[in-house]
Amino acid sequence: MLNINVHEDFISVGAKDEIFKYASTIMPEMGYEDFIKQVVTNSNGFEDILKNFTLDSEYSMFCMYYNHNPKDSKITDEHIKSCTELVLIINNAIRNEYMNAVVKINTSVDIADLRKK
Repeated sequence: MLNINVHEDFISVGAKDEIFKYASTIMPEMGYEDFIKQVVTNSNGFEDILKNFTLDSEYSMFCMYYNHNPKDSKITDEHIKSCTELVLIINNAIRNEYMNAVVKINTSVDIADLRKK
């Protein structure tokens, strides 16, 4: 759904064409950026994942940039690995929301906190 483009000094994350199918099925009234924000916000435990990216949607397309340490002038393999892991989490969140919308399978995790307080 989301893809990564690695450049010398930045990593951009864009949307593949099929994201339109997912976005229009899950939240047809939203643009790509709002769609991604909403899906991530609804994902238990990953609500803050977008803090790792700067969103920059232009021309009705979706784009975000991975926030790496500004002291690093070049992108390293560690940056690529970290960004890839985060994008995989977002892609899985989109997939889960799509399954919930299409098949009505609830993929959310119910948490019962049974600890004594």
